[in-house]
Amino acid sequence: MVTIVLLVASAVMLGFAGWATWDGHRHMLRAEAAARQAREHANAAQAHANHARAAADRAVAAADALHTTTKEN
Repeated sequence: MVTIVLLVASAVMLGFAGWATWDGHRHMLRAEAAARQAREHANAAQAHANHARAAADRAVAAADALHTTTKEN
């Protein structure tokens, strides 16, 4: 009888340990996916910022060229 109780208790403990391991792994995978998505969003934001900076630089160059041309006339 004691052996059966010990076997059942061991099975319950192993089941709980297995569940806790699986649950921890699941949370880790979700965290990794969230981190990957955050990196992708940061990279996209950086690309947009670079594009905006290039457009601003072109606008400044065009304004300077227009100012220089108008000043000479």
